[in-house]
Formats: sequence, structure tokens, C-alpha cells
Amino acid sequence: MFAGVIAVARSPSSAIAVVSELRADGPFTQTVLGVTMVTDVVVILLFSLCTELADCLLSTAPERGVADDHVAIPPQISFLLRVASELGLSVLHGMTLSALCFVVLRLPLRALRQACLLLVASYAFAAQPLLVFAMRALSWPITPRLQPMLSCIVAGFIVCNPLGERRRLTALLHSTMPPVLCFFFFTTGIGMHLGVLLRTWPMALGLFTIRLVSLAAGSYVGCVIVGAPTHFRR
Repeated sequence: MFAGVIAVARSPSSAIAVVSELRADGPFTQTVLGVTMVTDVVVILLFSLCTELADCLLSTAPERGVADDHVAIPPQISFLLRVASELGLSVLHGMTLSALCFVVLRLPLRALRQACLLLVASYAFAAQPLLVFAMRALSWPITPRLQPMLSCIVAGFIVCNPLGERRRLTALLHSTMPPVLCFFFFTTGIGMHLGVLLRTWPMALGLFTIRLVSLAAGSYVGCVIVGAPTHFRR
């Protein structure tokens, strides 16, 4: 399951970085970015479902919420409750982030807006560890999970659509993005271990080839189905 989810995953940060560096624009660029963003949402949801399903199937301890002293919760119900709580909390977290972004956009100085936006982004990904710490301090038996990426997508959707701040948020993101992308690619390079690649290169090469062929075939079939222009299918 996880191999399939990883194969579907794309990198929105890399796509946005390439588009920003080349200053690309037009129907094809907008289509690529739209498909990448939709794929990112689907991957986050699929990864959450696979994680919770694996946790329900492998965990039998009472503190994981499968059973207690009086009531035994079926694994199917436990799985649905976990997924619903995770998605619900992620959406609520995204609404909080959208409110913070709306306040940031109202700040007077550009440098102040950039600094506060970085703080909001840090809070978006620090919320899960803080939540775990709070639940452990309160000795709660169950620790809910958040999906920061899904929360950020929800926040961006709310700020750009219901709140109508698409242009201001886009301009602020473009001016703040270079240092963020720099750290992103730095961490990507740090996470690459040549020793692991030397031991697993046949599997990595096979996964790369299968994923490349699948993406090419899926893109071509999708373009044919929606009737996209011929040059989009190349």
C-alpha cells in the first residue's frame, strides 16, 4: 500500500521552484500545477488512510483505542474514527492557519509580513509535536494526529477563495519562497545516503522505471480522455 502511495506522490515544491525559476506561464503550466496540487491532496489522504489502517491492523494495545476494560471497539470502527479525527483536526488546523494568514496580510510592513508568514509556516508543522506533548502531559490514552500538508492546503484554499486574498497571498509567498526552497533542497540533500542507495539500487531503479512509465502512460491517457491538445500529450 505504501509503495503505491509513494509511487503516486509528486513534489509540489520542486514543480513550483522550477516554474518560478523559469518564469513559466500559460495553459500547460497551469495544468501541471493544478494536477500536481490535486495529486498532493490525494496522496496525503491516501497516506493517512494507509497509516491508520496499518496501525489498526498491527496494534492490539488498549491504549491505542482498540479496546478498553468494558467495550471492545471493532477494528473497522476504530479505523473510521481515527481517519475522521485526523481529517477533522487537520481541517480545523487549516482554518486556524487561514485566520493567521489573513492577519499577516493585514500587517503594514513587507518585511514584517514575510517574517510572520514564516512563523505561521513553522507553527503549521510544529502543531503535531506540540499536540503530542500536550496529550502526554495530560496523560491522555489516545494522541490524535494532524496532517500539516493537508492543513496548509485547506488554509490556502480558504484565504484565496472565501477570503479573496489570492493576489496578496501569492505576492507574499513569491517574495518569501526563496529561503524556504533553499532549506527544502538542503534537507533533501541531507536525507540522501549513498550507502543505502548502493545496497538498494536495483529496487530503486526498478521503482523509478515503473513510476516513470506509469506517469507517462497515465498522463497520455488522461490527456486523451479530457481531449487536451496534442502537444500536451508529448
